Amino acid sequence: MKRSIIAMLAIGCLLWFIPGNAAAISLPDFDYDYDYVDSNDAGGPDYYWVNITGTGTRISAYGDDWYSGIGLGFNFPFFGYYYSGAYPSSNGLITFGSGTSQYSNYCIPSSSNPNNMIAVLWDDLWVPDSPYGIYYQHYDSCPHPDFSGRECMVIEWYNIMHLSGSDYFSFEAILFENGDILMQYGPGNPEYGSSSTTGLQYDTTAGDYLAYACNDYGSITPGLAILFVLDSSSLNPPEEELDWDEQWEVVYGLEDYYDKLPSEVSSKSEDDKFLGIECFITSAGQSGTLFPLILAALTAGSVILRKRITK
Repeated sequence: MKRSIIAMLAIGCLLWFIPGNAAAISLPDFDYDYDYVDSNDAGGPDYYWVNITGTGTRISAYGDDWYSGIGLGFNFPFFGYYYSGAYPSSNGLITFGSGTSQYSNYCIPSSSNPNNMIAVLWDDLWVPDSPYGIYYQHYDSCPHPDFSGRECMVIEWYNIMHLSGSDYFSFEAILFENGDILMQYGPGNPEYGSSSTTGLQYDTTAGDYLAYACNDYGSITPGLAILFVLDSSSLNPPEEELDWDEQWEVVYGLEDYYDKLPSEVSSKSEDDKFLGIECFITSAGQSGTLFPLILAALTAGSVILRKRITK
């Protein structure tokens, strides 16, 4: 099945980037068009299970109703904001900015839902102790053959159970550096989606959500793969659409722009070049003087930056 939404996002001034928190970007309003396609569709993703239980990091927590923060290894765009960390939960959620142990699933959209969430298989679940549990692993080149060469983070729920259930099953989410999300479902889940929620929700008030399934038997089946695609064209507006009063210097490239920042910038780190956008404070003690770097494109490892310069 295929669906799409357009979310109008007004994005504010940039904040210092803190893992797990949003970095807001000062840009004009653009449409953020999300689509999904699944493995039942012609041209949909292939189901190819990425097993990381022997190579990834296992989150030490287990049992009922918990979440844990992890680093993603890159800055992940989600509804127009960028996050370097995420919070997988025992109940099949991934959230950004803060974690949640909420176990009662609601359909998308709902004001009862946590915002900033990816519902992979949101249900009241139980995570057994080691070697079962939630694993995660970063790849410079994703091992899924459909996405080879793309940076990704794999989060796997391995042999977990419904609360008071007896069947073990696994599912996983693969987050890509450009904002795409692949969800995959292994065998063993006896409910086939009859009591779970799957989809995305950033904020219901602005229409920033996309539902795949909710409490629908047969919607989530073994061997299913769902690809949520962030339309990269919405992050790469044509040059003529950007109308600024100031003169701008354009700096190209994710790796080489770092050395072109103003020499009076007091704090530069390796993380800056992966974020691609930051507000800097001068070293002259003028704490109110900022150099806004405004992101004009962030697609597939390429970035265009505009830096305010003196006329």
